[in-house]
This record gives sequence, structure tokens and C-alpha cells, in this order.
Amino acid sequence: MKNTSCSKWLVFEAPNSQPNARFKIKPLNNPEYSLAMVNLTLVSRDLSAVDFFNQFAEIVSHHLVTDWENISFKENGEVIDVDYSPENALKLFLMGNLGLEILNWIVASAFSLNSEMSEGA
Repeated sequence: MKNTSCSKWLVFEAPNSQPNARFKIKPLNNPEYSLAMVNLTLVSRDLSAVDFFNQFAEIVSHHLVTDWENISFKENGEVIDVDYSPENALKLFLMGNLGLEILNWIVASAFSLNSEMSEGA
């Protein structure tokens, strides 16, 4: 597991009796995420909605999630546990409705961490 300062482990309660997953999430106001979002905003008018979403999901996968536990993908009919990487996180976020739900939850959790971490400072 990576040790990343200013991040916190949170539990995503999976629907349909699936096992719960844990994500290590940084607050939304971390400098790397902020810079990446500024850069995305600068080029956004030249992007389609799909390309904008994909770029946003990639930014979240690189700058808000730093680790996870209990995540598996189904590949070739087999369920395999996967380690966190930005590439695997992006793949997860692009997996239909559940991926979108997880992405939204991560962004909302990162937003909540802003005030939580500033109160603790």
C-alpha cells in the first residue's frame, strides 16, 4: 500500500450485496488535482462531452485516488483482484453505471475531506 500524506481511507458501500471496497482519497483541494482541472478547463471548449468526461475521469484516477482494497474486475469470465494504479482506476470509472457511481462518490468524498482536513489543521 502506498503511504500518501493528506489522504484518508474511506469505504464505498457497494450495491447488490457486493463486497464493500475501500479507497484512499485525497482532498479535492490538493495542488496536483487543482492544476490538472485548470488545464482541463483551458482546453475544454475544444473537447466533446465524451472526451471531457474521459479526461476528468483520468484526472480523478491520478490525483484523487491513491490506493484501494477489495476491487476486482471480471475478465474473460473470471473475477480477478486488481491492484490500484491510475490506469486501473480509469478502467474502473469507465465501467458503466457502477464505475460512474464510484467516480461520483470519490469526488464527493474528496470534497468532504476539504473541510475535514482544514478543521484538523
